[in-house]
Amino acid sequence: SSGINAEYGGKMGDVPYTDKAPMMALSIREDMDQLLDTLDMMNGQLRNLDSNIQLVKTKVAQLEDRMLVEGGCLHDGKVYEQSQTWTSTDCTMCYCQAGQVNCMPDPSC
Repeated sequence: SSGINAEYGGKMGDVPYTDKAPMMALSIREDMDQLLDTLDMMNGQLRNLDSNIQLVKTKVAQLEDRMLVEGGCLHDGKVYEQSQTWTSTDCTMCYCQAGQVNCMPDPSC
């Protein structure tokens, strides 16, 4: 047997039935099930990442609040203590006072 149904009488463009069709359908179904399982796993990982991101955001906000309560300053991504001075870019001196960064031209430049 050639594997093609001799009773095929479909229109041009129709796919003839073969004895391999059920195996192909099973393989496609297994592939789809595997893809759905993978998507479910990835969705769980995304939820976990989102939860971790929210936790980090909360901790950062708590640290920033604590820093401000203690009179610290945040400048260019760095934390400075109350009364601390530093040289910023372009000959600029900065200092931290009561949680505020104050900068002025460095007189030595």
